Amino acid sequence: MAGALGLALAGPRVYRGVQVEDAMMGNGRREATAADIRSALTLYQRADAMLIVPLHSLRFSLLRQAEEPVEIDVGSNVRRQAVERVFTRS
Repeated sequence: MAGALGLALAGPRVYRGVQVEDAMMGNGRREATAADIRSALTLYQRADAMLIVPLHSLRFSLLRQAEEPVEIDVGSNVRRQAVERVFTRS
């Protein structure tokens, strides 16, 4: 995200008087503006849509396939055994 926005995030900083030595993310400027936040949200929404649209298409495709009748041939041997069990019960 930092690189896409032209920002350099993380890196060395101080939290409550403690120096934190993290690597920089991105090679841009260090100060983020309100416009950068808006750009980040737009980028996130686009990336999210690129994931959600294909997943929903796949879901609806699978649901449509599940609604189609499926004919299963279990074989005459299995049917014969089932019939024998019904008629040999005491």
